[in-house]
This record gives sequence, C-alpha cells and structure tokens, in this order.
Amino acid sequence: MIIDESAVFEPAGDLTYVVASAVVVPGSLDVVRVQAAAAIGFGAGRRRPFHWVDEGPMARRAMREVTQAYASHVVTAVASGVGRRGQEHVRQAGLRSLIEHVVSTVALAGILIESREHSTSAVGQNKHDCATIIEARHAKLLDPEMTFEWAPKSDPAVWLADAVAGAVAFARIGRQPLELDEDRLTILEVRS
Repeated sequence: MIIDESAVFEPAGDLTYVVASAVVVPGSLDVVRVQAAAAIGFGAGRRRPFHWVDEGPMARRAMREVTQAYASHVVTAVASGVGRRGQEHVRQAGLRSLIEHVVSTVALAGILIESREHSTSAVGQNKHDCATIIEARHAKLLDPEMTFEWAPKSDPAVWLADAVAGAVAFARIGRQPLELDEDRLTILEVRS
C-alpha cells in the first residue's frame, strides 16, 4: 500500500484534506517506479519529482494512466471543512480508515508512506504516522511483522498516491473532473 496526502482549499476557504492509498499489484515496486518516472520523463531531462498541484494536464494524465495500470485497489480517505489546526488529527483518522478498509479487502505486503520530513525515519511529523501504524498493529489490524517505511518525495512509487489524492481533492472542490476508474476507487469519508 502506498500512501500520500493532499490538502486543497475549498471555495469557502477551508481545507479539503485527502489521504490516498494505492494498492499495487506487481510483486516489486521497482516496476512501478520505472513506469512512473518514464511517464513524466523524470531523469531524462526532468529533475523535479511529480507533485499533482505543480503539474500540467499531460503529466497528470500520464500519472493517472500509470496508476490505472498498476493499482488493483485505490482508496481515499477524505475530510472536508478542515481547518489548519485539525489537519494532523484528520490525517491520522484517515490513515486508520485506510488501513481498516484495505486490510479487510486485500492482503498487504507492506506500507510505503511519503515522508513529510527530509528524513525517511520516524522523526518529526512521521512519528504521528508511526504511532497510528503501531496502534493498528496492537488492534491486530496489521500483522506485527508487516514492514512500513517512509519514502522521499523523489521516489516515483509515491507519485501514484499523490496523483490519486490530487485528483480526488481537485474533483471535490470542483476544479476538474475526477477522471479515475471509479470501479476501482473507494472514497471513505472521515469526520473532521
């Protein structure tokens, strides 16, 4: 399971907060990394990692296509009307909702989360995610042996989750149509 987030302003000025998860079918994330990087020309002239809000329509479409090709399940947890102070609470509630939903649907091999820090360890804001995952282990939602790790923004695997989060967030505020395969998309509403 790959996890990333997106926060966008609603027309009323509040945040719509989305945490996205893409469950990837291939046994190795290396294939996904290669395909995602190739889709936007990363490394072949482009040095900037994919980030939904900074992309044009071609890069967004390309990343949606990679996601459609490699994700067996796409789940988002969405909270609307979130103030800046409530963002961390909603993120953790969304992460718990994603874990509960995904483990009831498919067996997980591991969790990859885009780091919110320069470090890819459980420091700073990453500690909050770590605590939520450990709580899920204690609640027996996750196998105690399941691996989880943080990836830097430059890791093409996390771009799939970023694309899903961005697409859902933009659709929620009316900025653009969803343009995701809704047969494989589950949207969970999280109370803010």
